[in-house]
Amino acid sequence: MKEARVLLRETNTYVKVQVTDESKPIIEESIISKWESITTILARLLDARAGLINRLSEEYMEIFVMSNNDKNPYKIGSCSRVGHGDYCEMVVGKRAKFALENASKEAIWKDSLYMKYNFISYYGLPLLWPDGQVFGTLCVIDDKENVFSEDFQSIFTEFKYSIEKDLEILMQKDQLAKMADHDSLTQVYNRRKLEEVLSYEFDKYERYQTPCSLAVMDFDDFKAINDSLGHQVGDQVLVAFTQELGKRVRQTDLIFRLGGDEFVLVCPNTDLDGIQKLMVHIQGDIVNETQRVSPSFGFSYGLACFDQDGDYSSAMKRADDNLYRMKGSKRQK
Repeated sequence: MKEARVLLRETNTYVKVQVTDESKPIIEESIISKWESITTILARLLDARAGLINRLSEEYMEIFVMSNNDKNPYKIGSCSRVGHGDYCEMVVGKRAKFALENASKEAIWKDSLYMKYNFISYYGLPLLWPDGQVFGTLCVIDDKENVFSEDFQSIFTEFKYSIEKDLEILMQKDQLAKMADHDSLTQVYNRRKLEEVLSYEFDKYERYQTPCSLAVMDFDDFKAINDSLGHQVGDQVLVAFTQELGKRVRQTDLIFRLGGDEFVLVCPNTDLDGIQKLMVHIQGDIVNETQRVSPSFGFSYGLACFDQDGDYSSAMKRADDNLYRMKGSKRQK
């Protein structure tokens, strides 16, 4: 969980605020363009120096979108460190409206960063993801005293809801995309995504000779686990296996479920020697941890690396052939 520690200057207290994490989708350019129009309209309605959408991170408040008006002194990407108790921190710290008609009339703001540049009036609302994480603020700021009418505040609130609806739609689209690419039980990638990744990695291999290796994996007598312990336990074994595998590979390595108890590990920038060392290193730990669910668990694997003698499907076939050689050698023991 990512958190920012913001200062509420009015009470001189610090508050932890949960901020956008890595699971959130990227904001699309079309939405950024729409948000720029919103900030521009708000700045014009008040004849203010700037309308801004600020994005909150663990350490900074960053100008993410700003109004397109000549008086705006800001630049996209400019950041201020949180913890100084400036105007936007009041908004995200309280998750509520914060309004200042003239900060120069209030002693607590005399050493504020904004006051140094004579930004004395401010109106802002928090922007939240649907799960409650804070994206940042929507605000207007000015170097003259302002009175914020009820009509202005109503329009401002409607724009806030519009922006938050965009965040909700982005999350829904992202979740739908993940559902299309992921196995519903284990949450690893599915066969459809495997074809896409292998095609991409093989193209990279052909262009730049960047190595890529595969491990095709299959459980040893998974049917016996389902028959003796039930399909619910069988599902638990599938989940446990993928979780343990995921803990032991790099973030750049990708796990796929082909179906049933068959999985593929794709290791970009890894040659055959590298993936052999990896599988020897992690196999015992994965088996031991998964046996906590089913004591009879074991799995076999076959390895292959892209080469010039075929495409990615031929590499998959070589890995699959090597898998069945390992399975055959186990049966002979």
